[in-house]
Amino acid sequence: MKRSIVPIAILFLALSSVLSASAFHESQNRPPVGMERNEFSMRLFKILAGQEPGNMLFSPASVHIALSMTLNGAGSSTRDEMLGILSPPDATLETLNAETAAMVASFENLREGTALSVANSLWIDQHYPVSPRFVTDMERSFQAETASLDFNSPTAAKSINAWVSQATNRKIESIIDRLSADMRMVLVNAIHFLADWKYPFDANDTRNRVFHTSTKDIRTPFMNKSMSMHLIQVPEGQGVLLPYTDERMQFFAIMPDTGTIGDWLQGQDATLIDAVFAALEQPKTRVELSLPKFLDRFEKPLSRDLQTLGMRIPFDPDRADFSGMHAEGLKDLFIGEVLHKTFIRVDEKGTEAAAVTAVVMRVTSMMPTGEQMVFDRPFVYGIVDTETRSTLFLGIMEHPQAP
Repeated sequence: MKRSIVPIAILFLALSSVLSASAFHESQNRPPVGMERNEFSMRLFKILAGQEPGNMLFSPASVHIALSMTLNGAGSSTRDEMLGILSPPDATLETLNAETAAMVASFENLREGTALSVANSLWIDQHYPVSPRFVTDMERSFQAETASLDFNSPTAAKSINAWVSQATNRKIESIIDRLSADMRMVLVNAIHFLADWKYPFDANDTRNRVFHTSTKDIRTPFMNKSMSMHLIQVPEGQGVLLPYTDERMQFFAIMPDTGTIGDWLQGQDATLIDAVFAALEQPKTRVELSLPKFLDRFEKPLSRDLQTLGMRIPFDPDRADFSGMHAEGLKDLFIGEVLHKTFIRVDEKGTEAAAVTAVVMRVTSMMPTGEQMVFDRPFVYGIVDTETRSTLFLGIMEHPQAP
């Protein structure tokens, strides 16, 4: 039986509602209810997917870690609002830090052929009186590299971008174009994933075939394989899981039965990610799989999207409290931008993916069964960590371009 399926994404941290943008709004005087990480992933994914049509890929894990680092310098209502969005109900900053540290540490023990690296850094304007305790927290809880730079120097941005390039195996060369006079700090997370399939595709079986984009048909190379695999069952859709050499890491692809990806996603919630993990508990089914090979890059500032999600106070220069970052506890910073870039390559051998998130802090006084599955039309795709039940990336493929 021919099924259509949407590959969901590569996420390095499980942060996955069918709610409209207005439903994400919370009272300015009441912090939002705490979210499970997969709910965070899925809600932000839906916000991003509901905008410009076309390919999209983001790393909930990278965004979550970068914002968690920033949360360590927040106080009062700013801290409550961020903690309510980044963690489950009743969680504390200490437990959030500990869980993140444990997850990252576990990535050091992956089997040969599967590698996942997570790196953090804190870049401080040399003229800013940063809190020594905040720096210590970054180094202890996030193993962050810290550096003091002259933000007025044209070489400062180059230093940050050089670190980004090295941390992503040169798959993402830069994250920030320049540093302006009102910037005081940049917190950066970088993730790099490189893994071989446990059961590689045979390049001799790769054939060109038609992929039906939302606007036209194109011909592109498809990888083909016949094997037993776990099927994912979701409302009005179906998908598959493909293991890497360390089966803790799994790629998944899911396609809606009918309609567009955008419309279908608006009817999904965090149970979509739950269904991916649930599929691992079910017997495997023989599948004739055809999946396009592809290479894609994506970048987008996330400030407005995070505010739609409910994180508004940290971006408000009149209300933000990041006094934990200042040596004397002054409330002089707010989040100016959250920058995000991703990269992915999927081919017969395996997958390489990378993500970078930068949180730019500005000073408030200077404002600005016999199944056949052919992924021949737009789909959502992803990679998950089955041990921590984390999502590493989430993306949409509407127009595949061969590597």
